[in-house]
Amino acid sequence: MVLDFKNLLRRKKREAYEAPSLEPKVSRETEILKEAEVEKEKPLEKEISKEKIPQKVVLPPKAPKPAEKEVPLLAKSETRCQIEKILSEGLEEVYFSLSEAQKQEFKRKGEETASKIEKLMMAVKVKVKKVLGLIRDWLKIIPGVNKFFLEQESKIKTDKILDLREREE
Repeated sequence: MVLDFKNLLRRKKREAYEAPSLEPKVSRETEILKEAEVEKEKPLEKEISKEKIPQKVVLPPKAPKPAEKEVPLLAKSETRCQIEKILSEGLEEVYFSLSEAQKQEFKRKGEETASKIEKLMMAVKVKVKKVLGLIRDWLKIIPGVNKFFLEQESKIKTDKILDLREREE
C-alpha cells in the first residue's frame, strides 16, 4: 500500500478553500418526510384549482334604513282631528315655504303636539300653560319665526283649543 501524500494534501487544501454551506446537513429520513408533505399538499392545490371561484361577488341591494322607528298610526279620534285642524289654521303659506325635510319634521312634531294636547284635555283640569308651551315649542321649528308672531299664534290656538273643550263638555 503506497501512501500518496501529495493527493491527500491537495484534498485537504481543497476542503479548506471550499466555503462551508450555510444549510444544515439534513438526513435522508427528513428529506423523505418533506417530499411526502409536499405530495400531500399538491392534491389540495388541484382540488382548489378545480373549484370555480367567482371573480365578482354580487350582493343584493340593501334596503334603506328608516331614520327613526315608525310608530303605527292609530285611528285618530274626532277630538284629535279637530285639534290638528286648529293647529294648522293660518300656517299653510309657512308650511309650503319649508324644505321637504323641514315639512316632515314640522308635520311629525305637529301630530305629537296634537296627541299630547288631547291627553291633557282628557284630564279633569286642563293645564293651560302646558298646552301653550307645547304649541310654542312646535311653532319654534319654523325657521326665522318672529318672537311676537310665535306668542300671538300660540295664544290664539290655545284659546281655540280651550273653547273646543268647553263645547265638548
